[in-house]
Formats: sequence, structure tokens, C-alpha cells
Amino acid sequence: NDQDVATLLHEIRAIALSIDPSQRDEAVISFAQRIFKRLYENSTNDKFRLEVQFAILEVFAEVCSDLRSKITEWLMYVPLDKKLSRVLAFGFIRAKLLSLPDLDRYLAKLIDGGRGG
Repeated sequence: NDQDVATLLHEIRAIALSIDPSQRDEAVISFAQRIFKRLYENSTNDKFRLEVQFAILEVFAEVCSDLRSKITEWLMYVPLDKKLSRVLAFGFIRAKLLSLPDLDRYLAKLIDGGRGG
């Protein structure tokens, strides 16, 4: 239920914050990348699973300031047919997990055809 998920998210945040600060970002980014990959490998319409995975990524983004840029970077390398998954795209946007300036530069480059003009 929702209370169980909220409790688990709180525990995940506490665990992430308990990691030595010199290693925290690396550990959080590594774990977040695994979740990101699973989002695309097992893309289903299981709304609950997707919401929980996005919620975990949101918690990690609170703990690691670089995570939004990393997620945006990872998204750029997802194959185009999977990148265009409406469910996942809206999930990333709704959860505010993308670095909009980075995404804007990437999309501008795509529209420009890589000419850089």
C-alpha cells in the first residue's frame, strides 16, 4: 500500500544519506543507473512498479545533485524506439528527473541534424 511505499522510500533516503559523503554520489548514481536500465529493459504498463521506480529515482535526485544530468545523459543513449516510450517520457518529466537545459541542448542538436549551427 501507499504507506508501505512511503516508509520504504524514507528508508532508502536514510540509507543513501548514511553513505560516506565522499562515496555517496558514485553509489547513488550507480544504483540509479540500474533502475534506469530496468525501466527500459522491462518496460511494461505496470503503473505501480513504474511509480515506485520513479519515486526511488526522485529520492536519489534529492540526495545527489548530479543525478538529473546523468539521467538526461543516459536517456540520450537509449535506442530511439525505446526513447520515445510515452509512459516513460512522461514519468521522467512528471518526476522532474531530467536536466531541462541538457535536454534542450540535446533536442536542439537533433533538430539541427548535428550541424551545430
